[in-house]
Amino acid sequence: LDNGIDLVLRLATAWPVELRLPGLDLLRLLAAASPNLITRTSSGADDIVDVLASSGVFDSAHDRPNNTMLAVRCLANLFMTDEGRLITDGEFDKIVGLMHPFLQSTNRNVAVAIATLYINYAVMLEKGEKGAEGIQTTIRGLRLLQDLTGLLQRAEDSEVIYRSLVAMGTLVTIGADFRHH
Repeated sequence: LDNGIDLVLRLATAWPVELRLPGLDLLRLLAAASPNLITRTSSGADDIVDVLASSGVFDSAHDRPNNTMLAVRCLANLFMTDEGRLITDGEFDKIVGLMHPFLQSTNRNVAVAIATLYINYAVMLEKGEKGAEGIQTTIRGLRLLQDLTGLLQRAEDSEVIYRSLVAMGTLVTIGADFRHH
């Protein structure tokens, strides 16, 4: 199984950029169903987030929006396993930072993928710490809210608008501390 994961990682990150789409799609599927992907990529110096980031798929000059969309969907799918949620929680700042160049994207598929990722984060935050221990939750929620506002400013697609509003609505359920900021 590790050899298969290594092959998919090479397809998604080391093949010529124009040929990476199938590898990224396989990686997206593995992220949803294979805790082995997380343990395999976390056993080295880089986790799956670092692997995707170093592949160049999130470079703002990158002209392959479908590659970016599949990489974002891969990150969104990490929320489907306990191991993946640990990674997305620990790499929150890095992941949200990787989204910034694309918040103003006019590409529908990229925008839908980002909104979906942010729904997953909103749900994770809603289930997280409350009260004094939840200051990090509040800070993260406010950051997501700011990004979602930016995403909505350019959104014309109904699915992008819908998913962004779902994420925002979930964020306001975090609690009174969040709503008063």
